[in-house]
Parts: sequence; structure tokens; C-alpha cells
Amino acid sequence: MRIAGTLISFATAIAFMSAAPSQATPLDYNDCPQGRFCIWHDENGQGARLSFAVEARDLNELAGGLNDHVLSAWNRTTDTWCIYADANYNGDFREVPHEPLKGSIGNLGQFGYQVSSLQSQPWYGC
Repeated sequence: MRIAGTLISFATAIAFMSAAPSQATPLDYNDCPQGRFCIWHDENGQGARLSFAVEARDLNELAGGLNDHVLSAWNRTTDTWCIYADANYNGDFREVPHEPLKGSIGNLGQFGYQVSSLQSQPWYGC
């Protein structure tokens, strides 16, 4: 399994995910660590969360049910991130600017129901 450009075990991948939305303490955007690109299953930083340092070539390979269901994101890195409709950085895409730029945090709207891969772009656009 690959998260953030590093091969990890399934158990370690679970550690990257936040607790299930049914827990008593609601999750929110503040759960995203500085220097990471975070995605959530639900709007407004709610639900299962994954955080990345570099890339995810296929969200379908990761736990959390986030493939084709990334409804919110926060780019807390210094790079622009590209989110793609298809695995392996293919298909329609959207750019997510780094903070503190407008658009670095928020809901992804209808495009969130298509997101299957993502990667940082430190020197050029998507």
C-alpha cells in the first residue's frame, strides 16, 4: 500500500484515517496536520480522513471509502495539489491552491464524487 509516496502496511494506513463519523467527538478541519493535504469523506471536514505528503495514485487501494467520495479537502502544504477524476492522475482535474490562498480549504462540490487520485505539484500546474 502506498500513502504519501511511501510503502506502508494496511495497519499503518488505518492510523492515517480519523475515527468513524459515528463517534461522539465530531471531526473537523482542525484534524489536518500542518504540512499535509487532507481529504474527508463528508463535507466541512467531517467523516473519514486521510492525509498525504506527496501523492495517492489510486484512492480505491486505500481504506476509508474515499474513492469517488472526497467531499472536502484542506491543502496545508506549500504546493498546489491536483485532484483527478481517475486513478493514476488521469481524467478531469481540479487544482487546490496552498494555504493561505483562497480555495485551499473547503467543500469540493459535485467533483468530489469523482476524485480517485491526487498529487502535489511544487513547480508547475496540473
